[in-house]
Amino acid sequence: MLRWRIPGRVCEHEEALKAGKPVVLASSALLRAFLHAGLPYRSYAFGGREWGKTFVLDEHDQLREWVPE
Repeated sequence: MLRWRIPGRVCEHEEALKAGKPVVLASSALLRAFLHAGLPYRSYAFGGREWGKTFVLDEHDQLREWVPE
């Protein structure tokens, strides 16, 4: 994470994950992360089946679609 750190700025997602809390992510954030990591990302891109969705990454590193109640 040091590579992407902006001096003086706290990354809320990083802090939440360190504290064992789930984080809510847009498909665009996952697209960027997967693309950077060399993982399959096309389903999160425009026109993909996951495009425009919102996801929850939980404290057990499980990713699921967030559906409003």
